[in-house]
Amino acid sequence: MDHFLTIGLLVQRMLEMSPWQTAFEREQKILKAFPLGFDPQLFLLNHLFHVQFPAPEFVNIDEDFRRNETLRLLKIIFREFAGVYPLLVAIHSADSMDEYSWLLLRHLAEEGQFVLLFSLDDDFREPSVSASLLFLKAHTRVKIQDSSEDYYGSLICWFLGVKAVHKELLQ
Repeated sequence: MDHFLTIGLLVQRMLEMSPWQTAFEREQKILKAFPLGFDPQLFLLNHLFHVQFPAPEFVNIDEDFRRNETLRLLKIIFREFAGVYPLLVAIHSADSMDEYSWLLLRHLAEEGQFVLLFSLDDDFREPSVSASLLFLKAHTRVKIQDSSEDYYGSLICWFLGVKAVHKELLQ
């Protein structure tokens, strides 16, 4: 399974990337998300976004190092996207998410600036330590019937303490 695949797809939507854009155009969108500009570890995102950031002359191939650096880069993108406001991250069918995506979401949840909303199947079993730790810290769990799309808008408004949310959030 690819690492950070679910998060990669989410970030592509956040940064308004499309498959029809060139690698250079996608690279520019990623660079805009980094307040200090180019980061020498950006090559670690090449597989997620189909870009071609150059690797440094000497590359650390340690898996833990690569995972931690990728986490750091993705957290920067999420923080910059959110700005000073809380960011709602909603993931439908989260039960099929890869372990590294769960790991990043756990890190985001611990920062306190991100509200995480997942839809999961009834028979979902936490696939990983990261997912288990994330759910142990969950403040609110709501079981909603399959045909109850009408509840999502109200649930999001209640959780964020607002009167309305944009209809695209409910799709």
